[in-house]
Order: sequence, then C-alpha cells, then structure tokens
Amino acid sequence: MYYDKAIVTTLKKLILKTAITRAKGKQQCVFQSKSFYNLLKTKTSYSQTDLNLALEQLFQEEFLSGRFTKGPFQIHGKITVDVPKKDLPDHEQDWVNILGKGDLADNEKIALLSVGPKLKGFSRDQMYSIFCALIELRSDQAKYAGKAIYDVSAKYFLGSSKLLSTIQAEARAFGINLDSFASSYRYISVAGNKNPDAVIIVENPHSFETAVQADDKLQYSWISSYGFGIALEKDLKYGEMLVGNLTKENHEGVIRLTRKGNPEQLSTLLSHKNLFFWGDLDLGGLQIFLKLQKNLPHLRLSGLYKYLAEEFRTGNAHPYTKAVAKEGQRPFSVENQEIKELLEICLQGGVDQEVVWRDEIMSFAGVGYNSQD
Repeated sequence: MYYDKAIVTTLKKLILKTAITRAKGKQQCVFQSKSFYNLLKTKTSYSQTDLNLALEQLFQEEFLSGRFTKGPFQIHGKITVDVPKKDLPDHEQDWVNILGKGDLADNEKIALLSVGPKLKGFSRDQMYSIFCALIELRSDQAKYAGKAIYDVSAKYFLGSSKLLSTIQAEARAFGINLDSFASSYRYISVAGNKNPDAVIIVENPHSFETAVQADDKLQYSWISSYGFGIALEKDLKYGEMLVGNLTKENHEGVIRLTRKGNPEQLSTLLSHKNLFFWGDLDLGGLQIFLKLQKNLPHLRLSGLYKYLAEEFRTGNAHPYTKAVAKEGQRPFSVENQEIKELLEICLQGGVDQEVVWRDEIMSFAGVGYNSQD
C-alpha cells in the first residue's frame, strides 16, 4: 500500500503547528505516542491505515524521530519533532510564549495561535489580558446570550467593542459561541400613511431619503434598511442587510423607525398587492431582488427600472471595477424572461439607483416594471 501525499502534507502542518505552540521557544518538541495519536485522531478524520502509512513516511523523511516497527506499523515511546527556528515579529512571539505557558490543551492552543499576528501594537501585558479574557468569556458566555457582541467585547477585551469580532474565527474554534450574541442592531426605516397606493422597498438609505422627500403627500409607503457593525449577511452592503432584515424569520425582530407619516405595520406593508423593489441596475441589485422574492413571491420590480434602463442606453453606465465598488459582482442565470432582459443589460455594465432624482421618482415608482412599455 502507498501513502497519500496530501495526508502527509496535512499531518506535517498539524504536527508542526502543535510543536511550535508546545515547544515554548525550544528547538525540539517531544510527544508521547498515546497523546500524539489522540491529537491526530481528534483533528483529522483519516482512517488508522491512512494515518499509519503517512506517519511511516514522515519517519522515513526524518520529519519525525523515534522508535517504530513495521508490519504492522507501531510507534514505541516518545516522538521528537524539530522546530524550525523562525524569527517571528515580537508581538507574535509574545503571543506564542503566552500560549506556551498557559494551562490549555494542545488543540486549544492551536485554535488561538493565529490570534498573535492580529495583535500588533498591543503590549505583552495587554496580550495576556486578552488571553485571560478568552478563557473567562468561554466560561461566562451563557450569561450573555442575546447581548450585543460589541457590548460583550468591550466588557472583556480591554474596552474594545471590535476586538472580539476581529478574532471571531479563533474565538469560535476555542469554544465561544458567537452566534449566541446579538450580531448588530438592525433597523428598518419606514415612511408613508395608511392605505398607500403601493409599497416600494428601496435598496439603500440614500435613495430612500430622496424618495421620501419627493413623495411629499406620502402617496406611497417606502421601506429601507440600515445597521452598524457586523451585517447579517456576508458583507456590509445595504442590499444584503435588507435581505436579512426582511426575511420571514427575521423581520419581526428588527427595530422599526418611522421616518415620516403613520405607516402600517411592517407585515401589512409586505403583504400589499402592489409591492415593488427599487435598487441598482446591476448584477448585485437583481440578485438582491431575487433573494427578496423568494420570501415575498408577489414582489415585482418597480417601474423605476425602466428609467434606469434608459440611462444605460444613453451611455450613463459603468463597468464592474474596484473604483465603483463592484469588482466582486458575478454573472448568474435566471428563467424569468423579464429579469433575463435586464440581466443582459447588466452583463455590460451597471447604473446606480441614485441616478434617479426627485422629479423622476414619482413618475415611475408606483407601477411595476414592464419591458414592453
């Protein structure tokens, strides 16, 4: 039987990472065979056969030193790993030393090892405080379920509301359930009066404000979303927060702010027969619409998309580049013919919804988009 090169590479990284943490600055790290096997079985899902084949190869490469026998493969006694001398930046070395002296299991030290590079500028005493705070918060976390993550962070981590978010991957691996904390305060801003002719969901707050000012008689109701800090979705775009805040399972927990008028309850507005979406005419904007439509099947594109399409045809459009904050948008496919026609436009470039000014909003907003008009 032959060893798997990918398994050998994975084991090398795992063993070396553990050895660096345990060595406490020494040139070698020594493992007992039983704890060594337990580490590999805990941190990987490889079979005993695959592990043995890979370990035998590591002994032959002299990556590992110690006594072993073949047929069947078995390690006897202690295993030694040489720790390469690496000149770490002072703050990273300080963190390694703190972990080395801490009373934690090897897998816990490994989970926290990558915190070090993120602590540039912190003194050693401050790093030790962060180390202790992680241990304390892991023990106390149940007491703070539902508390805003920023409040918890400031309480435990040197008065910083953002530090826990910075090291969130390591904190999770260490056993702190960040999902038990409130990620951020979520707001839905609403304007309008009772019995509106239509309800328009607006992708970003800037255009929402322009629309509210344009609709001085509040003929329609307007909805937008904003928040601070960690968004519900993977990024901080307004449209992504809008999707997260208006899904059936989430929108009841959102803080509602009335911008103007006396609008209906949010659930009533979202069930309105004339419910429209107005966002950017670009790949991202159409994807936001489609995500919202999964939870709001009667949602349609606003007639404002006709105005946006006309702007595109006059050449008032831009490419998907970093300069316009759209380098991450990617093409996708749809079955809906009307969306497909707009998608063909979007594949060539985008038009932001802010191009529609107050005078045009009331002419297009309250009707559905129809490519045949």
